[in-house]
Amino acid sequence: MEEKIIIESKKVNVKKMATIWGIVTAALLLIAFLAIYLPEARYWSDISYGKEILEEIFAYTFWIPLGTSALFFGITVLSIYFNKIVVTDKRVYAEALFGRKIDLSMDEVSAVASGWLGQITIATASGKIRFVFIGNAREIHTETRKLLLKRQGAEVLSEEVSAS
Repeated sequence: MEEKIIIESKKVNVKKMATIWGIVTAALLLIAFLAIYLPEARYWSDISYGKEILEEIFAYTFWIPLGTSALFFGITVLSIYFNKIVVTDKRVYAEALFGRKIDLSMDEVSAVASGWLGQITIATASGKIRFVFIGNAREIHTETRKLLLKRQGAEVLSEEVSAS
């Protein structure tokens, strides 16, 4: 008998992530600027000192927060593109960043959870596997939960009760 695909993961909106990244980077730059240079603002009237301040801004204050946030943004985008989960009636297949793959039968899965940032967690007897930035994590959680309850012979609760 052939496996039937119940649900497949969707990717998170990258434009939304880019907007969040831009806001966080701007906030980091503003905080770094205010923390370092606002106490010395009374000396800015001196032209040569003002030039030194601008050189320092672009040398240190600007590039460190920008580089750090760009690194995290790059890892996030890679996670978005490489994370994939497929739930069938018999198995859960998943691929993650850096080539990590899992193939679990539904008998091995003991629990499933969803969380913040499109997180889906699949628990087994030997541990848990967590994936983030899954666009439809709640739907995957719901469908996997239904399969687990069906396997256990329990009743599936209505969506209103299980969502609270």
